[in-house]
Amino acid sequence: MSATDFTRTMAGILGGGGLDADVTAYATAVATAGGTLPAAHQAALNAAMPALKASGAWALIKEMWLPLGANGDLVTMKVKLKNGATSPTLTPNNLVAGDYTVATGLDFGSTASNKSITTDFAPQTNGGLAAAEWGMSAYITRDLTNAGAIMGMTSNTTAYLHYGGVGAGGENRLGNSLLTLVPNGSTEQFLARRLVTAQCTGGTQYAYYGGWVKNSASLSTPALPAGTFQLGSINSAFFANAAVSGYAVHAPMTPAQLRALQTFYDNVCTAIGRTIFGSSLNAIGDSYTAATPQGPSDAAHDYVAVAATSLGWSYSLQGVSGRGWATANTGQSKMTDTNGRVGRDAVFVGMLNAPTKHALLCLGLNDARYGTATGLGTGAGTDGLLQTEMMAILDMLVAQGYPMQYVMLGTGYWASDVTNSGPGQTVSVAVANVQKALASSYGTRVCDFYSGQSFGRTDVEAADHLHKTDAGHALLANDLIAAAAGW
Repeated sequence: MSATDFTRTMAGILGGGGLDADVTAYATAVATAGGTLPAAHQAALNAAMPALKASGAWALIKEMWLPLGANGDLVTMKVKLKNGATSPTLTPNNLVAGDYTVATGLDFGSTASNKSITTDFAPQTNGGLAAAEWGMSAYITRDLTNAGAIMGMTSNTTAYLHYGGVGAGGENRLGNSLLTLVPNGSTEQFLARRLVTAQCTGGTQYAYYGGWVKNSASLSTPALPAGTFQLGSINSAFFANAAVSGYAVHAPMTPAQLRALQTFYDNVCTAIGRTIFGSSLNAIGDSYTAATPQGPSDAAHDYVAVAATSLGWSYSLQGVSGRGWATANTGQSKMTDTNGRVGRDAVFVGMLNAPTKHALLCLGLNDARYGTATGLGTGAGTDGLLQTEMMAILDMLVAQGYPMQYVMLGTGYWASDVTNSGPGQTVSVAVANVQKALASSYGTRVCDFYSGQSFGRTDVEAADHLHKTDAGHALLANDLIAAAAGW
């Protein structure tokens, strides 16, 4: 096939947008190395590249790698997506064909495997990075169950990412310094755990993962990492035990740019059939969402679980009775997460700490402050406290780069007896209207549970006439499934 015919064929596969020049250069590098890039893999790169470039992240990346190619094809797998040094390929150490599959990426195996892959990129001589301004990121497709090194330096003296995994407390290191958690606050940054990042900005070293920034003290003498970058086992004491699907060496990025980098990896991996860990749906809510004694018989019958199972999604249920949108603990309106944190940051812990794609937010009926003209914004000269507090949450998510198209606002549902602890029908309708208006303004999805299949159905109410039975949750699940069509 001639070069012209190949270009026409790929253009037909990739659609009318044509071939990205950098993706084409990568395909050429693969061919030059003697590898074979599957058409579907090139198409996935081409589809994901525009958003990465639009974020500004691509321009900051000095070197980048994403393992592609057919199962066992170590030749294609080791080719860099962006070359910032001399060699267009990485050097595998103790790897065999079975260590790389399309479904998993590069699997370094057990903690005693002593397997790694090395690049010739040396920050002190390549890339034009400054001593106080540099970053490195590794992308993992399987969460770690044991502590291990993911990315480090061949000199083994500084700047390696040591990741403890969720069960081990998720510790993170730069060099031999254990990084400490930044105190809870609205300035905390977000990244899901799949992208693990260390960067130095203004002479201060930071590490990002698991929804929080971890930082070290400012460095009196900032320095670029010594040696060349390496993924996997750094030496006999530090083993990866991870499945890795990429790295990038870059100038410091904003949280939104790091999010774009992770999304790029997510989209390419998903498109080629690579499994990435994390829940497909994370539901943040109150007792309507939680599997409480007043509601479904067990967690499996909660509407989120029923809907996620029907959709074939994994899910994380983050419902806490009595939770609202409030910034701090204000009685019934308190925002508390499953770890006991109180305040608006609980949304970040629950929603952003979990590697997830879709987020369902179902809050607003527990706060008595909203049940007034001022609270709902129906009084003169006010936007309403509910709207103000919801906007604060959504604005924070936008600032952290969370894609609004993956957020769904869920309204409260209809209940017959609201004379005691419930919000009342008038308030419920008004709250739903505020949520629907904000969904339109911010570009999120909305699920109108109030007007859904359980409207007027007293036969599916729990004994308190406020919550739903298993049958009621099944109807709510139908509402959620319908709202999630094409999501």
